[in-house]
Amino acid sequence: MTQAEILYDYTPPSILKNDKTFIPAKVNRFVAFAFYHIFEHMIKNNFASIRMKNLRYYNLRDKNKANIFYAPHQCWWDGPVGYYLSQKVFKTNIRIMVEDLSSFPILSGIGCFSVSKSNPSLAVKSLKYVISFLKEQTGSLWIFPQGMIKPPDFRPVSFASGMSYIAQQMDGINLFPLSFRYEFLRCEQPEILVELGKPILLKKPIKDRKKFNSFLEKNFEENLNAQRLDISQGKLDNYVKILERHEPILRRIEKKLKSYDKWRA
Repeated sequence: MTQAEILYDYTPPSILKNDKTFIPAKVNRFVAFAFYHIFEHMIKNNFASIRMKNLRYYNLRDKNKANIFYAPHQCWWDGPVGYYLSQKVFKTNIRIMVEDLSSFPILSGIGCFSVSKSNPSLAVKSLKYVISFLKEQTGSLWIFPQGMIKPPDFRPVSFASGMSYIAQQMDGINLFPLSFRYEFLRCEQPEILVELGKPILLKKPIKDRKKFNSFLEKNFEENLNAQRLDISQGKLDNYVKILERHEPILRRIEKKLKSYDKWRA
């Protein structure tokens, strides 16, 4: 199955069909296929690799339920990397909230839909749209619950209420926290280190949104802190390479010279 074949269209609920302020996802197989490879090419050109930890946690999900993947929003790269992972690793029909989608409407072709954080009524409409999608499909939502770009070590972690609102409306869902770090290690380009946290498997709607949101914030902050500590101590053995750029020519020459010196000795 190709990356494009795992994506499909979804008709928004009637409440949004004639709403000119809302841009729904209109997945196009060609656009999805093109952007998958565009993002892959961009990542290869700018990063040494993507490495992931705890991929086994994805198998713990309830396959009859939809998923929410949520991650910190540190920089522009978070969106392309998130989309790439959703197709390459998780192979899921994804929806992604984008605030300024009117400036890049073509992104609706890969599963993006608009959300307005400044207008509460429009924000609720966007949430109702994705809730309807998640209820009818066993697809996924990718979300940055902090609501804006913040430094990687910004604390305390604070979430907007959107994810807890969705959890309250769903008859069970799989929640997957992800920790991201962009780190310079042994290469001249940074590496993307992604850790999949233990899933939170909800079997029924939550009751107290405020309490649940606080729980998610605390759990997420603990995951981010644990990843930062592991990386600072060089504990990288459990990370698996998902994508790796071609080795730079200077590095290949260096290896050849070392091999030649060893042979001469």
